[in-house]
Amino acid sequence: KNFVLTSYVDDEHVISAIDQGADGYEMKDVEPEQLIKTIKKVLDGEKIIHPQAQNVIEAVSKKPHFTNKLSKREAEVLAEMVKGKTNKEIAETLFVSEKTIKTHVSHIFNKLQVTDRTQAAIYAMQNNLIS
Repeated sequence: KNFVLTSYVDDEHVISAIDQGADGYEMKDVEPEQLIKTIKKVLDGEKIIHPQAQNVIEAVSKKPHFTNKLSKREAEVLAEMVKGKTNKEIAETLFVSEKTIKTHVSHIFNKLQVTDRTQAAIYAMQNNLIS
């Protein structure tokens, strides 16, 4: 069983824990009796996620990048866009044609539901889509 006891309820921590198979996600300020109940339930095979963490999961699951996952290549193109590179510069960096990059950029805009490079870059940074 995988159990997380934390003081963090942000997208990055919650989604990372769930992606890594957490069966329980509880907040550090929980009452001791509640913590013991939660641990026992998780050991009995239940999945117990703190309501605040559940809210984060639901909010993230409604975000465009969650329902329209970027391909590995689109993520690479997005990372270069965030650096402020032009399509031509990205094409040179990734060893593909500028036309290919334009196609990727178009797909990124559609998937993230944005209309320009600035919005795409802001979205990427706000949602930790680039490392």
